[in-house]
Amino acid sequence: MTSIRRFNTDDLISIQTQNLLSLPENYTMKYYYFHLITAPELSWVAVDDKNHVVGYVLAKVDDDDSTCGAITSVAVNRNYRRLGLANRLIRQSQRKMMEIYNLKRCRLNVRESNYAAQHLYEKTLGFKRIDVDVKYYADGENGVKMEQDLVALRAELGLPAFKGEASNEDSASEKASEKKSKKNKK
Repeated sequence: MTSIRRFNTDDLISIQTQNLLSLPENYTMKYYYFHLITAPELSWVAVDDKNHVVGYVLAKVDDDDSTCGAITSVAVNRNYRRLGLANRLIRQSQRKMMEIYNLKRCRLNVRESNYAAQHLYEKTLGFKRIDVDVKYYADGENGVKMEQDLVALRAELGLPAFKGEASNEDSASEKASEKKSKKNKK
């Protein structure tokens, strides 16, 4: 049995271990700590019934676009793959992107050779390919840049409208009221 919970300082070593075991891109402890400090609500871990970290997602608000979230790293222990953990981790991070930061889009990069991850992002989660970053990775491999519209995802998940925006129901009732008001003036 696995569960999802927020990433905390006690998880730093476990996350680094999962990263080293699962991905060719390895990061320093400073990288994980940066995520914990700058946007702690966006990074999550999957834990087993003994509270051992078996997967994680790291995310932040995009450095260049304050309306966009960035998934910076996702890893799941090989023994826990194909159980939907990456999906659950990413969705939880995206929910917080929408609820707390009011973000409109979510981006990520994936290795051009990582077909399994691309399939997950496109077919399961609904990301779209938007570009290829040539030699994005340290070993020279290209990165496929992908993006998801969080406005559409919010509606799909049945979450309330973004802060400062009317929901679809509110917009429909406002339009109906406007029509009624115009009829009464005639």
